[in-house]
Amino acid sequence: MLGLSILCACTSQGPRQSVEKTASPAPAQSEGARPERPATKRGTITLEGDAEPITLKLFDSASASLPLAFTTYIPEDMIPEPSSSGAQKAIRFVANFGGYHEEEAYLEVLFDPPDTRGADSSKDSSKEKSAADRQFKWSLMEQNIRSVSKGRGRIVGVVALGRHGDHLFQVTLHYPEEFAEGFNPRVRRILDEWRWTDTNQGL
Repeated sequence: MLGLSILCACTSQGPRQSVEKTASPAPAQSEGARPERPATKRGTITLEGDAEPITLKLFDSASASLPLAFTTYIPEDMIPEPSSSGAQKAIRFVANFGGYHEEEAYLEVLFDPPDTRGADSSKDSSKEKSAADRQFKWSLMEQNIRSVSKGRGRIVGVVALGRHGDHLFQVTLHYPEEFAEGFNPRVRRILDEWRWTDTNQGL
């Protein structure tokens, strides 16, 4: 998801000749340098129309050995859980509201090898959203999630396909409908805080 050099010149002074000293130019920040992000920071999310303070923790993809390097911030009541299946690797940020691990409420980012579509080709293409109806500006394709869970009832969400360089990635928001008010602002904050390491740009 970019060396500094200072050129110095020595000048000799002849008889009765003054030398004017010129300040060296300030070294420019190298293209590869990236500002460090603090380990934690405070922020707000909007819940039921009111701004609520939250603590955000830095997540670095290096800790999960993911194929694309990035950092983001996650609310302190969500837990990162890396997973893999064959060549595919993913990271899930799972809700842990009030200390309760809710495995049906998560934001997942799945990374595929660059020679694959990135999205499940078996999905019904008729359910794909038009460009005007997509939630994310970066998405190449989106589909809504609608299902029913025995334990949690109605499950909703969205699957979005994106690209970074030669890689495709798939973002899934998956949660019980009753979680929408608290879950959506949290995962949107994770996506808003996302920075690719190679470009220092967001999604």
